[in-house]
Amino acid sequence: MSTETETQLGESKRVILSSLIKQLSPNKEIKHMVLPCFLLQPRSTLESFTDMFTYIDELYKINEIGDEGERFLQFVKFYLTGWHTRPKGICKPFNPVIGEEFECFWSNNKNEDLPHIDELVEENNSDVGVFKAEQISHHPPISAYVFYNKFQKILVNGNICPSYVKFMGNSAESHLQGILEFNFFKWNECFECTLPTVGVKGIILGKLSPFTCGDIEIKSKNSKYSCKLEFLFKGLFGSSKNINGIKGTILYDNKPIYKVRGNWDKQIFIKKINEIAGTQGGSSSSNNNNTNSTERCLMDVTLLKNSKDKYTKPIEQQPPNSSYHLWELVTKNINNNNDKETAEEKAKIEEKQRKEESERREKGIQWEPKEFHFKENPNCEYKTTFYYNDIPKLFDNLQSKPIQ
Repeated sequence: MSTETETQLGESKRVILSSLIKQLSPNKEIKHMVLPCFLLQPRSTLESFTDMFTYIDELYKINEIGDEGERFLQFVKFYLTGWHTRPKGICKPFNPVIGEEFECFWSNNKNEDLPHIDELVEENNSDVGVFKAEQISHHPPISAYVFYNKFQKILVNGNICPSYVKFMGNSAESHLQGILEFNFFKWNECFECTLPTVGVKGIILGKLSPFTCGDIEIKSKNSKYSCKLEFLFKGLFGSSKNINGIKGTILYDNKPIYKVRGNWDKQIFIKKINEIAGTQGGSSSSNNNNTNSTERCLMDVTLLKNSKDKYTKPIEQQPPNSSYHLWELVTKNINNNNDKETAEEKAKIEEKQRKEESERREKGIQWEPKEFHFKENPNCEYKTTFYYNDIPKLFDNLQSKPIQ
């Protein structure tokens, strides 16, 4: 049985939260609100995007699977591994400032690799995963990131723009708008996926806890496989099965072949409901009654393991606009439970950003991202797409590359 992560607030913090709630109207977007410091994680939103890669071995396993159907199932599994790894509680990460950057790495030997990381990431035979993110704009809050591993021949391009938080009365939520593109050049295959809605419930009644809900879609751009999933929401009176629950369908040529059910923080099962005739690119059978009642465990979080360490360069080797530099004092004060100094340091960063934005407007200067460039994607639901500038340099020896 899945359980909710409940957050207990002291009386003083409840009073602060209640005063904030009184300023809100149900079903309205919250565009300007300063959160109390006890509701902040000690990290930037840019870093929070790396939660998707916590079990990076599950991503690399996709390269080992020759059957395109099993490969798609493994990708669905990888996608679902990233949701239960978020920090516990209702705290949210910092909103990145425009131009902020975050970079980290994954490899087998952190201590040996870190001193030579810049050289290693240039080598095609070094199994090093690289993640780079940049805050593209402030309003709307568009973030872009790239993940690549030259040895594994994997490239991920991510664009995420959280919607304004919407207050629903007893909950508040934000839809993660955007698209993630996962390229596996070994198989000349690209998987495209959307993101759900995240929020907090129990603001007035019930347990104060985080939730994930809404519909997402995963599809292969090179085969006929796709997946439609719903992250289930449990309200005050809903079924306990909906706590961190998920259900959906995996399709081939738009015809259902598996039902999906379970809980993304425990176990997820798939059940075959349709056979695919043949192997690679085979046509889907029309016999919907050919049902295999045996369920298969797609993911069990207790069995997930990872052999790679995530790490960053020492802060003194990071640029001034890195997340760790920008938020260093804020992070330190959060970890020391110093709400007053946290608020003061955070306000300095935000005021500096407002001043710089005002100066650019007065001078008619348009902010230009450093690491990414804009390219309209007419075939994608999410049109505001940014791509990493150096992709052609990373994979120039490959026959197939993303459109730049």
